[in-house]
Amino acid sequence: MSCVIEVCNLPPYFTKQQVDQSLQNFKDKIVYSQMFGVKKETGTRTAQFTFADQQTATEAIILANTLFSPNNKYPVILKANKVLQNQQVKRSESSKRTTI
Repeated sequence: MSCVIEVCNLPPYFTKQQVDQSLQNFKDKIVYSQMFGVKKETGTRTAQFTFADQQTATEAIILANTLFSPNNKYPVILKANKVLQNQQVKRSESSKRTTI
């Protein structure tokens, strides 16, 4: 069963390449990843990862806590729960279009 993790509150200068490189040990187990733009309200970015299994996701969370919070100015917030998994399914279903 796949597991979706959101890494929130990343510094605005973080790029998708930097995040992907940081999680290089897990690249074979990352099903999908995306990076969102800088939020105007907080000045931070969010990355979202879908991992192949729960065990890998747990290991990645531990690593992310040490890698993505080099200082306390941007304490990283991690979200991993079924709500995200359900949102992912809803998004993919709503993106399907039927043409007549």
